[in-house]
Amino acid sequence: MDLPIHQLSMTVLMTPDTANFSGNVHGGTILKFLDQVAFACASRYAGCYVVTLSVDQVMFRQSIHAAAELRKQMRREMEQCFAATRTSP
Repeated sequence: MDLPIHQLSMTVLMTPDTANFSGNVHGGTILKFLDQVAFACASRYAGCYVVTLSVDQVMFRQSIHAAAELRKQMRREMEQCFAATRTSP
């Protein structure tokens, strides 16, 4: 998939080690991937190494099963808002 420079796509396979006993992905795992996407977007925009300064708010509205597919397109900007949504495989 070829995306314009201002878009980013990240694909991650959620394996059993990322899930709890109910088969749902751990919240910390989701936060880790969101931080990685934030780094990729921000460093591409800034053209240099960047770090996460703060995270204002995190809301887990639904559980995400390890077999679910997450999709979200994000714009390239320094202050970012992320949402991960689940779809059936």
